[in-house]
Amino acid sequence: MKNVYNVPQHRNFYSNYYARARNSNNLQGLHVPLSDVYYVKAKISEDTGVDYSAEHVEISMWLEGLLPVMEVKALPDWYVDEFLGGVEPDFAVLQQEVKAKYRVRMEALKSR
Repeated sequence: MKNVYNVPQHRNFYSNYYARARNSNNLQGLHVPLSDVYYVKAKISEDTGVDYSAEHVEISMWLEGLLPVMEVKALPDWYVDEFLGGVEPDFAVLQQEVKAKYRVRMEALKSR
């Protein structure tokens, strides 16, 4: 399969996770983002020249309802500081809003 967005080999998105898995006895806490995150990350980098972290892209996609519900307990401090002005949202309300966005997007896809 051709790599449409030409993600450089040295940034193979699984290499970090394989390394962490090899060096850990506990794989329960190992989180591997969906491949969609890496395609969006590569496209953003290609279009804007900005190289966001996979975590940043994943959280942004989740907040927009583009990813299924993740096991997110809280937003990272760096995200709250940079994008929410340091104001921590009511996370229960935020999760409900995200779930609603995701349901709407999935229903729209089904109706095509």
